[in-house]
Amino acid sequence: MIKSEYKNIKIDGLACCVPKNKSRTEEFNDKFGADKIEKLIKMTGVIEKRNSVEKQTASDLAYVAADKLLSSRGVDRSKIGALIFVTETPDYVSPSSAFVLQYRLGLEHECICFDINLGCSGFVSGFNTLAALMTTSSIEYGLLLFGDTMTKKLSPDDRSIYLLLGDAGGALLLKKEETASTIKCVGQSDGDKYNLAIIPAGGFRNPNANPERVLADDGNVRGPYDFYMDGGNIFFYSTSNVVKLLREYLDEEHTTPDDYDALVLHQANEYILKNFSKKSKFPMEKVPESIQYFGNTTGSCIPLTMVTEWGGKEAKSLRLIMCGFGIGLSIGIVDSNIDTDVIMPLIESDDYYTEGV
Repeated sequence: MIKSEYKNIKIDGLACCVPKNKSRTEEFNDKFGADKIEKLIKMTGVIEKRNSVEKQTASDLAYVAADKLLSSRGVDRSKIGALIFVTETPDYVSPSSAFVLQYRLGLEHECICFDINLGCSGFVSGFNTLAALMTTSSIEYGLLLFGDTMTKKLSPDDRSIYLLLGDAGGALLLKKEETASTIKCVGQSDGDKYNLAIIPAGGFRNPNANPERVLADDGNVRGPYDFYMDGGNIFFYSTSNVVKLLREYLDEEHTTPDDYDALVLHQANEYILKNFSKKSKFPMEKVPESIQYFGNTTGSCIPLTMVTEWGGKEAKSLRLIMCGFGIGLSIGIVDSNIDTDVIMPLIESDDYYTEGV
């Protein structure tokens, strides 16, 4: 296990933004069949999700969250020394959307900016990366932005995934502070399973694929430019490899679920959350959920769950263990304290960057 420890860094702000447009799973009874939709709701837990408007991108959602967060926290933007944007749905193939966000947010040219192409483990992996960068530099404040608009990469005739994924974005602010408690991170990558969650076409490996959607072996209609996920193998990975790594970490730290106020998981689906709770011995009352009303929002799942659970509510000091897992395949764990008064209430927006169109 590769473990990183960061001293003198704390979470100084968190905000999430979702589109205003909601779609309810039951609206698809006529298309997919009421019985199948009922089973889908029971399995995934998704009652409704959010869908971005046509020209709205992941960076738009992240921008709104970051702009409001920096203003709310009263942070001098000239002190932001790094901006990392984690997304699978960037504005452009090139350049990185982080540069667009730097410009829109009015950050200094000295600010280090880059994208990370990660999905469901993106928040915790980005957290680890930003904390490492701050630890080895003179950076006082760092911004981790995240978001995806995966609904734009789904076949509307693929019932295995279309009703599960939703759109969201957000911002995490890290600050150097001598009295901050230690933050610990671990991670793991399983590249031999890279094709279990994939958009086959659109990159340079398969740039000219026929975009036609056809009936796939699993009975769903999709094309090579649509997102595909092998749900069965992802489920096995989530409830075996991911739980195993979490247990190993707890054993090495000599901690148990009793030492944490909550386990904030990637919101893969309701069934996985319950199985993960059982196998990890974290009771469900310590596993907050947001999947019912937002679906699986990939890298935004963990922070969106935190915003839903604690944003704008009674201030508490919590010790959280955050665990993201998915595309890659990849796992990331962050063990950190947080004062919930730095978590903003949920933001809704359909705004988009007109200059970028």
